Amino acid sequence: MCRFPITRRILLVGLASVVLVAARPAVADDGEDIVHAGQEMLAAGRYDVALILFLRAERATGLTDAMRRRARDGLAEAYVGRGRMATARGRYDAAEADFARALEVRPGHETARRRRAQNFLARGRMLFTKGRYARSVRNYTVAIESGSLELSDLGTAYFLRARSLQRMGRDGNAVLDY
Repeated sequence: MCRFPITRRILLVGLASVVLVAARPAVADDGEDIVHAGQEMLAAGRYDVALILFLRAERATGLTDAMRRRARDGLAEAYVGRGRMATARGRYDAAEADFARALEVRPGHETARRRRAQNFLARGRMLFTKGRYARSVRNYTVAIESGSLELSDLGTAYFLRARSLQRMGRDGNAVLDY
């Protein structure tokens, strides 16, 4: 469900297309220039544009191995940034997809793993407030078992899972999490 009426969505998509088309001639077809432009967009928080540039850089020919690694690192960071923004907006499925893509690009990416776990924690909170306790328990469990949460988030996940279990009438299980 989108928050914008159809006319506003069309306008936003049109503006985004104009921005991308207008930005395109400024980026040469040289892979190294594309990587640098992607890094600038990443630093500016324009993750969607950075993703396009880094994906384009991957297809560029003549990149050195070091520059190709920078493009892949930038691509992973852009996915993490976009996923972080999606989590903040309550778009948990989109965030999960972006974190998964970041981990495909860079399997050991610690920030992507931690943000993915935090996304499950945030989704669990949302489900709890809606009274969907069984699903919130599943999300808290995934966050806990990921092994990627910081200590304070881990304590929060156990506490919230215990509260969900209590609401489900499973006090014996809840005691183990408290």
